[in-house]
Amino acid sequence: MSTHLTPLNVTECLVAPIGELGELAGLNTKAAYNWASGSAWREAGDIPHRALRNIHKHAQKNGIPLSLRHLVYGADWHEIAQLVEGMGKTMPAKLRNRLKPCAASDMAAE
Repeated sequence: MSTHLTPLNVTECLVAPIGELGELAGLNTKAAYNWASGSAWREAGDIPHRALRNIHKHAQKNGIPLSLRHLVYGADWHEIAQLVEGMGKTMPAKLRNRLKPCAASDMAAE
């Protein structure tokens, strides 16, 4: 199983849940849900450029360790898990459970 996260996955882990990303990007509340699917202009999980720039600005302003590399290429699950842990957060359940075996401590967190 691949441990690569898309830019959208990384952003959900480090910045905010998908339901909040549209507004952070300066768009409507549902916009980020469309990024999960591909289009004629981008691959599934890629973030449109204007939104990407706004999300990166928000991350910089708030001390979130989201890099431009993360926003363009995504990242390995393990790299992002370490950053999330360093922020005192937990991985979103849909990514935590999909990419590694569930531990008893993970189940208790839900």
